[in-house]
Amino acid sequence: MVVFVILHYLTLENTISEIDHIMFDLSGEKRIIIVDNGSPNGSGEVLEEKYRKNDFIEVIISSVNLGFAKGMNIGYQRAKKYDAENIILLNNDIEFIQENFISLVKESYARQPFAVLGPDVVVPETHQHQNPKKTTEYSLAEVQNIHDKNQKIWDLPDYLFKLRARLKNSKILTKIYLKIKIKNDDQRKSIMTNVVLHGSILIFSREFIDKFNVPFSSRTFFYFETEILDRLIREKKLISKYDPTIKVLHHKSSSTKKSFSSEAQQLRFQVKNMIRSTEVFLELFGKEDKDGL
Repeated sequence: MVVFVILHYLTLENTISEIDHIMFDLSGEKRIIIVDNGSPNGSGEVLEEKYRKNDFIEVIISSVNLGFAKGMNIGYQRAKKYDAENIILLNNDIEFIQENFISLVKESYARQPFAVLGPDVVVPETHQHQNPKKTTEYSLAEVQNIHDKNQKIWDLPDYLFKLRARLKNSKILTKIYLKIKIKNDDQRKSIMTNVVLHGSILIFSREFIDKFNVPFSSRTFFYFETEILDRLIREKKLISKYDPTIKVLHHKSSSTKKSFSSEAQQLRFQVKNMIRSTEVFLELFGKEDKDGL
């Protein structure tokens, strides 16, 4: 059996659509766990009532927004109780386009076992491929550089910070960036191992499930979770794998965008949490005595 764990926040239509895709369009034995991450619009309670009588769907409601890592960890821990062959963690804006998705995952594992698998994740609006995020591990120097850059952004005067937020959301600059990214997408046509995977959908096998009570560090709120996961997997001599024969669509960040009233507010959230998450990475892996997740 496969257990899908959906992290829900605010956008009810996305979550219901995703549940319908999984339940009615995907073949294979499955069940769904929905974690409502403290949605202030009452959508978690709507989901709980809608699926109350469905034996294959359960809803967990958190009274507060726990963030990505803790929210997913709660769903993962509940999923472990079902002795699943695979636990699939996913955002509520993923669309499945292969009816045999579950069997493709099993076939991929049979050909080449993995602890965690990432499919080809395509943003349909931009044609961007999000997996893998990086083909090599992050060095401590790289993470320190990311931390320092975000700290400099955080320290900008208010008017420069707002200007940067507007530029970050510029459609023209975004198009230029995506053209560069898409030109480098040829490497994504082949299976790759030991890569950093995108967190919008992660497929865990028994190799991982049997070893770990949670997949993510509870010390992060948002961002850099899979970079920390990648480092942990490497240290445990396990395999992360990207398989482009398995495909999904990602209608990107709908719930995240809905949470903010301005571009500057969204950027402050991103920068603040990136600073904290990179600090966690450096604290976990920048010294010999590691505290663990």
